[in-house]
Amino acid sequence: MTISLRLYRPNDLDAVVHLWYWSWYHTFPDLCHPQPIEQWKTRFQREIEPNEAVWVAERDHQLLGFFALRESDGYLHQIFVSPEAQGQG
Repeated sequence: MTISLRLYRPNDLDAVVHLWYWSWYHTFPDLCHPQPIEQWKTRFQREIEPNEAVWVAERDHQLLGFFALRESDGYLHQIFVSPEAQGQG
């Protein structure tokens, strides 16, 4: 099945933040992050969404991952893949 990339849309917010939060915890299961998911959502809305180009990867309208690129200098700030989609090429 084909994976497609597209620009982030505001209605992707909850799914992107959930994927971001879940994949972080999947990667670091023994660490307790001090911020609840609501603060991650606020951070995404205030810092990432207005200042970076966010792209999402999806297959059959299911979010598989996202990346955030600061276009002013080409800095890849965030890149996260759903734990369920990792290791699939």
